[in-house]
Amino acid sequence: MCWNRWNVASILLVITILLWCAALQSASAQPVSTSELSTADSTFGITRLQSGQHAYNLTTNLLLYEDTTNKLSLDDILANPLLPRFQHYTQPALNIGYSNSSYWIKMVFVNDIPEKEGTDWLLEFNNPNIGFLEFFVQDPTGHFQTITTGTYLPFVQRPTQHRHVIIPFASLPVQYGKPFVCYARICSGEPIRLAPTIWRTAQFYEYDSARTLVLGLYYGILMIVALYNLMLFLIVRERSYLFASLFMLIAWLIQFTNDGLAYQYLWSRANVWNQEGRGLLNGAVFVFLTLFARNFLQTANSMPRSDAILQIFTIASVQLVALKFLVYIHNAGYVHTWQADTLFFIAVVALPSFYLVRQARREQWNKALRAAMMISSVFWIAGFTTNKFVEHGLSTFDRIMNALIPTGSVVVMTLVALMQTRRGNRTARVFLAAAWTLSAAILVEELLHIGVLPSNILTESFMKSGTVMMAILFSLPLGDRIRSLRQRTEELELTSLAAQKAAAEARLEALQAKINPHFLFNTLNSIASLISIDAAKAEQAVVRLSKLFRYTLHRSGASAKNTATLAEEIDVVRMYLELEHLRLAERLRTTIDVQGDAKTVLLPALTLQPLVENSVKYAVAPRAAGGTIVITAIVDERSCRIVIRDDGAGLTGRASDSGHGLQSVQERLALMFGERCSFELRDHDGVEIVITLHSA
Repeated sequence: MCWNRWNVASILLVITILLWCAALQSASAQPVSTSELSTADSTFGITRLQSGQHAYNLTTNLLLYEDTTNKLSLDDILANPLLPRFQHYTQPALNIGYSNSSYWIKMVFVNDIPEKEGTDWLLEFNNPNIGFLEFFVQDPTGHFQTITTGTYLPFVQRPTQHRHVIIPFASLPVQYGKPFVCYARICSGEPIRLAPTIWRTAQFYEYDSARTLVLGLYYGILMIVALYNLMLFLIVRERSYLFASLFMLIAWLIQFTNDGLAYQYLWSRANVWNQEGRGLLNGAVFVFLTLFARNFLQTANSMPRSDAILQIFTIASVQLVALKFLVYIHNAGYVHTWQADTLFFIAVVALPSFYLVRQARREQWNKALRAAMMISSVFWIAGFTTNKFVEHGLSTFDRIMNALIPTGSVVVMTLVALMQTRRGNRTARVFLAAAWTLSAAILVEELLHIGVLPSNILTESFMKSGTVMMAILFSLPLGDRIRSLRQRTEELELTSLAAQKAAAEARLEALQAKINPHFLFNTLNSIASLISIDAAKAEQAVVRLSKLFRYTLHRSGASAKNTATLAEEIDVVRMYLELEHLRLAERLRTTIDVQGDAKTVLLPALTLQPLVENSVKYAVAPRAAGGTIVITAIVDERSCRIVIRDDGAGLTGRASDSGHGLQSVQERLALMFGERCSFELRDHDGVEIVITLHSA
């Protein structure tokens, strides 16, 4: 199957249309558009709840203040007149990106809805990864009630058991016609990106059901592709499929965590793991991605220098995983700071450096690899000493590595795939398209994290769309490789069968070459004994011998016909017995009886003659009275039975070297017929040889 650019473009287009349609369908479940949510009758910074509305996007009506000290409390905000005023936020979605500051949000509501209907609302903070959120609402007495939630706390402490922070108005002091003031303080190690929205309860759960359906579609596609590759690995045992499957499964788990579903369903009480585990998974996913790229593109053989760079990124990803794990066990209280620092140096610096040095000594590109090892070690040590990873966890260096390792890995893989595409590697084209898709998804995600791109439905779902397209594109060349492997296996099987056939024919020819001289020498001895006794008979013997030679030569050499029909074999036996009869005269008595169509049975050439020759040599020639040889053959549709019997002294009276012809015949029959042939040699008032051939 040829994956040209039009195939790839068509696949990308179809998948993109399907995913965007699903995303837009989810968005259409929201009853009010962004422009409509900023109501015309709301004064500056005040949102009025009215009966005709179902949802209010508060982002364009927020009052925002940044606390760079992270020390201000609500009392400080209310009591200190020297603090700057809250700024009016005008963007359709709040996207601050990474920040070490705390952000205060002020919201003022006026409830213009009757009392029973006025409490049927809820406030949604739609970022599932908000680390810490304090929500303050003023009651009629002027005091503030506090609700504390976020991923820094166990999931069970949330006011509503939902992956987003949901605050129901039924628990708030909402009164008809009176304003109530709310404050929210947000601080998080993750990018701060959200659009606070007030919903009617029924409309929210209707919208959330549609949103969950789209997420289920996304996770289902990704899981199916991952399990597909896992099954391929179990069938063909090629590591490319295993690495691809693990990469997709971890990517699935990362998105499951980013959407807050893992915190809700998998580790709702492990809040420390929920914070640090995402970084660990981000490192692990690129470990398996680089392993997959190296194995699938076969860079170790075709591009050793590029393979060295990919190895470095693989090790850097392993280092990132080790770092995140150490931060986790430290923050979870399993080890002290000095223990974690020691483990960090061993796991993140010492062991990878040892591996790189060991690899460098065995390869030709050792100078570049050693230099990269030194840079990597110095880089990690510098970051460790200046930021104290294990003690603080969150740091600028940490964020840089979280962005640098994935970006660098994808860039290198893209360049490698591009070079292999130019060399004519067909499957590298699809890999290149998948790498470009992943690059675009990572770029959009990072620009969202730092607040460069606005937060909207297109940018928010770009990573999910890119992940699905990338997973499918990665699977396409793997499927193509299965077809190539199957075709190659069939070719190898055909080649193996041809080689086995050639070897069998060569062995048959070699065995036949052993028999022909044996027969020739015995016949010449018979003719030599006749020359002095009866020259005329000797002349007849020479004529018959020439016929036998013609038959033998026709079945010898490179173009030999190594098989003969039973009828031809019987004719050869008759000619041979006529030769021996010239020498032995009345001492040799023979009977030949063939029943059935002897022309339908194929045998290795010169199968019967050596057996009859043994009977002549050991049962007739040594005895003054001679002996009798009886040859019978019975042919039917199912089998062929050939019996050669003499009335000599039996097996005990034969010399030890008489087995040469018998052994050769047995080997040739076994090579030609296998288990469909049986060969029996037994004493039966002489010697009886029984050959039975069964039809296939």
